[in-house]
Amino acid sequence: MVCKYAMENDLIQKDYSRFVEHNAHRLDDIDTVLIMIYTGLRSGEFVEVENKNIYLEERYFRGGF
Repeated sequence: MVCKYAMENDLIQKDYSRFVEHNAHRLDDIDTVLIMIYTGLRSGEFVEVENKNIYLEERYFRGGF
């Protein structure tokens, strides 16, 4: 959208965004990265979370102690 706006206002000559590949579907660990971002856990804290502290039905986990 930014490139479209820039082209309409003669700020750029070519829309290079058309050539960008969206690779989010290729990232196998994107869920892990998102959990770390949203919880604020560091990688060392995240890997220390034990299965007994993961509550899938309630959609939460305890960790970072």
